[in-house]
Formats: sequence, structure tokens, C-alpha cells
Amino acid sequence: MSFEYNQNENRVYIYTLPYLVQAWSPSVLDYGYTGISEVFANQKAILNNMLVVSRETNSETYAVIDLEGKTILEAKYDNITYLPETGDFKVEVDGKVGILSNKGETRIQIIYDDIELMDSDEGLYVASNNGKYGVIDTRGNIKIYIENDEVGMDISPFSENNIKNKYILAGNLIPVRKGELWGLFDLSGRQVVDFTYDGFGYIARSNKDAKNLLVIPDYEVLVACKDEKYTLLNSVGRELFGAPVADDIYMIISGGQTHYYITANNQTMDAEVYLDNIGVRKQSEGGNVSSNTNNNNSNQTSNNTNNVNNTNTTNSNNDQNTTNGGENEENVQNGEENNGNENTEQQPEENNEGQNGEENYGQEGEQQIDEQNVEEPQE
Repeated sequence: MSFEYNQNENRVYIYTLPYLVQAWSPSVLDYGYTGISEVFANQKAILNNMLVVSRETNSETYAVIDLEGKTILEAKYDNITYLPETGDFKVEVDGKVGILSNKGETRIQIIYDDIELMDSDEGLYVASNNGKYGVIDTRGNIKIYIENDEVGMDISPFSENNIKNKYILAGNLIPVRKGELWGLFDLSGRQVVDFTYDGFGYIARSNKDAKNLLVIPDYEVLVACKDEKYTLLNSVGRELFGAPVADDIYMIISGGQTHYYITANNQTMDAEVYLDNIGVRKQSEGGNVSSNTNNNNSNQTSNNTNNVNNTNTTNSNNDQNTTNGGENEENVQNGEENNGNENTEQQPEENNEGQNGEENYGQEGEQQIDEQNVEEPQE
């Protein structure tokens, strides 16, 4: 759709794309071409004063001209596809493709079996040759070598997770498969996670209310799977558990609100509470997963693993307090918090170590997942 304002008449004229194609078709014939490309994406070039046209000699070839008939790309290509996101053109010659600019300049040489735009803002493309995949930038520089079996992943099972781009997860991570295993690269092309995981994302199986989960978006963390156990990775690829130890990491949508949960050793806790307590802040609060995680004590990763995996390693006083289930008045007097709102989710308690055997959450971002922190998923 195109708009035109006539100042003399003080009117705005609106032209639909089919109208513009029809209007310019006679001119294209006058310029010596057969017609305008019928591909919808190519017709969008009209909105930028360009036309993807065809010419038939011995065989059909394609060109790009401006609205005055001046040549932008000569009629020598087997196929041309306009890329509205960048304003460039993917061209094909003898089964090989490349990228040319709208000024006729070569951005990516015509040497690949296929090229697909990965992200226009980052200027990245997925390129393939001989059944192998990699990543190149708009200048043709190789960012990830074309030697992998897959770049990007199928995000269709995670439709309720609102994933926008199958190539970039958690804001910075490119999933790449080599053989049967998956690894991660960042947007600069640096490999941040080796090929060690069976896959990314959790497919709900046991809880009827649970939804498939790939990313916790507010925290930009990714769910990864190894040997049917799960972990969380931040946007620089660091494991937040230290190892895959969770049985389930999923989301529940209730009352229009999305909640995230971690289950380990038959105990369930709020994933956002866990992330808050290890120092990972929400992106909306100005948090940076990379800086938050890297600034933690170097022992935190192993501590987090112990916290998730060893949920029963508390002393006898802890067991007694857990059995009491928070009903013991003496425990309340010794520092257990009650926010006075029965509908508010219970937060991890911050008592001094040694009081009734309870653990201290304040040291190095540690969080113990014991039965006092377990909260039932909201239905």
C-alpha cells in the first residue's frame, strides 16, 4: 500500500499493491520487459521505487529497474527475490545464490546453495553449501563456519512461549547442531557452549497444566536438555545450575499470567524466585544476565548445582521445621516471614545461619531448594 498527498487538492490518495502493479505493467512493456514478477515479496519493491521484472529471450531471466526504466540489476539472473527487511536482492545463477544491493553492488558472492536472512538488525544470514550450514554477515564474512548440520531450531512446539526468531534465542544465542548434539554461538560468531546438549526446550509430559518452555523471556535464559535432565543457560551460555539436574522446567498460564517452575527431586519451586535469588535480574529492571552472572563468586555455579540437586541435605532441625510446615509458632517468632497476604507467593526466607537450622540465602547468591521453598504451581 502506498500513500500520496496532493497539496493542491488537499487529498490523500491510497494505492494498493495490486493497483500499483497494474498501473506500472504497461510501462514495463515499453521498457522492453515481459512483465512484473508475480511473487508478492518482489512486488513490494514498487514501494521503494523499484520493479523486479522478467525478460524472455532463449530463457526467462530477471532484472531490477527503477520506475523510469533505468537498470539496477541486469536481466541475467535465473531468479531474483526482493528482501524488504534490508532492501537488498537475493539473486540466483546456475543454482547458486548471493546478495546484491539495490545499487547493484555485490554484498555476498553468488557461491552458496541457499541463503536465508537470519536477522536484519544484526546483518546476519544463514548460508548453506552441500547440506551444511553456517552464518555469514552482509559483507560475506563467515561468522560460523559452514560445517554444521543445522543452524536455528524448530520453534513450533513453543508457540505459547512467543519466540519470534528461530535463529536467535535469549537475545544472544544461536542454536547450532552438529551430528546429534547441540551447541550455542553468540551473535559475534563465538562458540559459547560446546556441542554437548541433546536439545533445547522442555516438552510438557507429566503435568496437564504445564506448557512447553524454551525461554524465560524476562530473564533471557534458555532451557537445555541432557540425558533427560534440564538446566538453564544465561545469554552468554553459562549454566545456572552447573549441570542438568532438574526433572522439569515448564510454564503455566493462569488468569492471563505466565508463571515458570522448576521441579527437582520431587520438589517444585518458582523459577523466577530462584533466578532472583542467584542474582539474575529481569531485563525490564535494567538487569544484564551476562554481567550479573559473571560478577558472581566463581564458586556460585557449583553452589547452585548443590542447591538444586541436594534438596534433602539439611540438618535434623530443618527436617523438624519442614515437618511442622510453618505452623509452629516458635518458628514464626524466630524470624520466619509472613507478608500478611495469603495470595502472595512465598519468598525465600533470609534468616541468619544457625537459627533453627535454617540456611542463609544471603551468601554469594545461594539458594537452597528445600521443602519450605516449595510452592504449588498456580492453577
